[in-house]
Amino acid sequence: MTTCRGRIAILREVHRAEPLRMALVEAGFEVMVRPVTRVERVGPQVGDDWPGWAAAADWMLFTSLNGVDGFAEGAGGGTAMSQLLRSRRIAVLGFTSAERLSRMGVSVEVLCEHGTSAELAPAMLAVMEPRSTVVYPCAERTMPTLPRLLREAGHHLRQIVCYRTRALSPEERSPLDWSIVDAAVVAAPSAVRALGDEEGLPPDLGFYAIGPTTAVALREAGLTVLGVARSPKAESIVAMLKEPGARGEWRMEKMENGK
Repeated sequence: MTTCRGRIAILREVHRAEPLRMALVEAGFEVMVRPVTRVERVGPQVGDDWPGWAAAADWMLFTSLNGVDGFAEGAGGGTAMSQLLRSRRIAVLGFTSAERLSRMGVSVEVLCEHGTSAELAPAMLAVMEPRSTVVYPCAERTMPTLPRLLREAGHHLRQIVCYRTRALSPEERSPLDWSIVDAAVVAAPSAVRALGDEEGLPPDLGFYAIGPTTAVALREAGLTVLGVARSPKAESIVAMLKEPGARGEWRMEKMENGK
């Protein structure tokens, strides 16, 4: 008798992991949510003028949901942000960020729904005026590829650090017996970096990435990538784990055979 498809660990903050957790449970998986990082807001510093910088920009660039929310908070809220960005050209990496901006009444001109910053750059460069000014709300440690490509093309880029992602110490992490985990779902490169401090992580554990950027980080860390979701939506991730050849199937077969 089949009781579950497999045991999956989601390496994400609890409130962000809940839609995926529920979808996986409904699909027959046993799920453990294990945060390994914490997002901390970074507000405007002395001398910063986030609204003024945005108002003077030709483009606003967003590559994460935390960047959208962090900038909105620092700029005076979603309504203020909508008014501020109404006449700006907007480029976005990722479906969830675009969806959040849309709910704020902000139209997106260039969208790379599911790709990497290296794929967003050509799409932006194809429609940008020469020597454009770009304001980029981002993390304290952000991937360097997109800023480098924009600057090399002659554009002026101002990065606004509006959040940081901190790895939880081993003492801050909830206990988890990794020996019973069949695979883990990872949502961001910062979570991959945090795995360097993880105790008891099996060397042969496989990982599913919710996007290409996270998959690149997993491979660079020498970890096994079992799959990359076509979309960060919960239903897409569940479909990935249910695909033929997915890691959980051997477990299902053993339970069906009574082993």
